[in-house]
Amino acid sequence: MDTPDSASGTYPAISLSVEGLACIRGGRAVFGGLSFAGAGGDAIELHGPNGAGKSSLLRLLAGLLHPAAGTIAWTAGDGAARPPLAYCGHRDPVKAWLTVREQLAWWRDLEGGGSVEGAAQAMGLGPLLEVAGGLLSAGQRRRLALARLALTEAPVWLLDEPTVSLDEDGAALQGHDRPAPVAGRPGDRGDASAYRPAGRPNGDAARRCRRRAGRSLMRPYLATFRRDLRFAVRHSADTAVVLAFFVVTVILFPLGVGPAAGTLAAIAPGVIWVAALLATLLSLDRLFAADFEDGTVDLFLTGRNSLLLIVLAKCAAHWLTTGLPLIILSPVLAAMLHLPAAGYLMLALGLLFGTPVLTLIGAVGAALVLGARRGGVLIAILVLPLYIPVLIFGVLSVDAVIHAADPWPHILLLAAALLAGLAIAPPAVTLALRSAAE
Repeated sequence: MDTPDSASGTYPAISLSVEGLACIRGGRAVFGGLSFAGAGGDAIELHGPNGAGKSSLLRLLAGLLHPAAGTIAWTAGDGAARPPLAYCGHRDPVKAWLTVREQLAWWRDLEGGGSVEGAAQAMGLGPLLEVAGGLLSAGQRRRLALARLALTEAPVWLLDEPTVSLDEDGAALQGHDRPAPVAGRPGDRGDASAYRPAGRPNGDAARRCRRRAGRSLMRPYLATFRRDLRFAVRHSADTAVVLAFFVVTVILFPLGVGPAAGTLAAIAPGVIWVAALLATLLSLDRLFAADFEDGTVDLFLTGRNSLLLIVLAKCAAHWLTTGLPLIILSPVLAAMLHLPAAGYLMLALGLLFGTPVLTLIGAVGAALVLGARRGGVLIAILVLPLYIPVLIFGVLSVDAVIHAADPWPHILLLAAALLAGLAIAPPAVTLALRSAAE
């Protein structure tokens, strides 16, 4: 088919060349020797029976999988190794606890711009803007997932079974701006497809995207931070369980060792730190599990935003809703255990440096066990040995104050551990997320 002249600005100077591509999943050869090419303005549709490898091919093109053989060569007009991609998998990344408006607003901040109301209207979701995602039907959830495409300025779309669960009206909305295909039968329902939308002035869009990036570099990460805070507020029972566990664990110790004030004062720092450690461990499963199950992690991995900063935003929200409440409660529980008043401030200061380290280490464990059975048990096995130094330094800092020794070496070690965690944990989490996506 004829493609528009990329020099005119109608389409960016983008091309795709696939040579001898092979894919192996679970030890089984899915396909091999696949070669094709495309350029800006082309539409490529994939047809084949179930298990033919259509979804695997799209994930290979998106960079979520590594080919067993062959090459995938993208050429972008701006010199980038790969053009921005809008990937929409067969799972709908729709949160049950976000309204349609909130979900679209988060995608807008993540993707680059656009009108939330316009995106909703484009997919027939205008009357449902204030409806929670958990109340949408399967077809409405699919419409919402596709509405994200109206908020992205990515010049390449990779869509996996875009019309699945849609009625005829929804399929018509999804395909109204669709170009003629290079190969395959247009309009087939349930087929995976990869195509570039027609009729969008991408040269202007790219310039708008760069201007917006300059104005709001941190906007995607702040939006992710606010989204996770909103989740914690709307699922306050999860936070309440963690705090209740912390309080109950500390309260049980006087019942076990007796009410003697001297005994309780001696064990108070260790008891509070162990309880805080276990409470943090209890909350780790909510860090990435929901995003992984609904395909949101795939959006993080294929997007142009820094995955490192997204991970830090999620860890910051987790600490603010878990670690900070533990710090606030610790002086009250310390008083109940007869800890000398001189140790209150040092206990809180140690937790202030130590609980973020627990979150960062726990984030690595939570990412490593994604998709595994009994993930909660595996997280404990992975991270508990790494928690021990934090526990030791935290307890020793309080003991040093109580015995009139210098606590600052232990606090400085906790601060060093925090800096090391900030440097090491986010890259480790990104590698674990990419491994889980495969």
